[in-house]
Amino acid sequence: MSIAKLSIKSVTEVCEYLEIKTKIIPSSSVYENQHLSGAERVIDICDLEKGSHYINPIGGKELYANNFFEENNLVLSFIQPHKTEYKQFNEEFVPWLSMIDVIMFNSKETIKLQLKQYQLV
Repeated sequence: MSIAKLSIKSVTEVCEYLEIKTKIIPSSSVYENQHLSGAERVIDICDLEKGSHYINPIGGKELYANNFFEENNLVLSFIQPHKTEYKQFNEEFVPWLSMIDVIMFNSKETIKLQLKQYQLV
């Protein structure tokens, strides 16, 4: 299994566990835009999907420029989750670990509430 397929499978399994109904579409198998990369590929997908607002994880702030998206009639936002502390073994809390860590130490109901705690910047 390729790393891409493993990633899709992992995200799909987490969504199923958390009862998230978002449709996951592997962009490489649908959009035929492998010749594009970065912001150009994102904008192409948004155009094809008739999207007007692209939301990226906060780590992409250094990758994408608002003006490039504005020039292409797209609003660009970044999702900033609130720091939510929870018990991790008996150690000091380490923030921003993977979803696996969150699932290990929190109930499904708690995670669903945590996922609603963010702001768009």
